[in-house]
Amino acid sequence: MLRVLLLAFATLLATPAFAQTASLKFSDLYVDDFSVTFSEKLKSLAGKRVEIEGYLAPPLKPEGNFVVLTRYPVDVCPFCAAEADWPIDIVAVYLREEAAHIATKVRVIGTLDIGTKLDEKLGFVSLIRLQNASLLR
Repeated sequence: MLRVLLLAFATLLATPAFAQTASLKFSDLYVDDFSVTFSEKLKSLAGKRVEIEGYLAPPLKPEGNFVVLTRYPVDVCPFCAAEADWPIDIVAVYLREEAAHIATKVRVIGTLDIGTKLDEKLGFVSLIRLQNASLLR
């Protein structure tokens, strides 16, 4: 029985969601809170699996695999307010599977992608993204 449990645990740790990840905080995204210059830490983690905690902004539509992660809870969706009202330190998240909106703090693990990119399907421009991500409560 112990052998079966150990094998199951080892298998779980080998899954992509539990692969070696680096911890990232919103304070690690830019050189300071007033800049859009990427920090050295962020640049060094590009293309790697990272985890970050934050809050999900209200979704663009009720279902889908695209969400926006923010440092603090927000009450508006990306297209519901003027650009000046939308926080700069956001992370666009492309989940493996659809997820319902969660109002509490969440942890997201995914592959970090940086640089200006337009999601042509959604019309959303992002600087920082997590691809192939998993949402953990």
